[in-house]
Amino acid sequence: MLNVCIGNNLNRTNYLIDEDSTVKSALEEAGIDMTRGTLQLDGSTLRPGDTNKTFRQLGYATPRGDGRPDAYLTSVVKAD
Repeated sequence: MLNVCIGNNLNRTNYLIDEDSTVKSALEEAGIDMTRGTLQLDGSTLRPGDTNKTFRQLGYATPRGDGRPDAYLTSVVKAD
């Protein structure tokens, strides 16, 4: 299980996510609407199709184990 910090510009919460879960399912579990902003995983913008990949496929197969998040998944909304 990975400790993934999931959120948006205002709120972030840590979730225990299986390495074989997709990014899309993790966002759904957190109640994040992925159509409302740019999705980033550890600061890198996700490309089309990446939301259907598992965390393992994206290189997150080994939990850190020290209590800190293993990954940061954010939906960044830019407003004028």
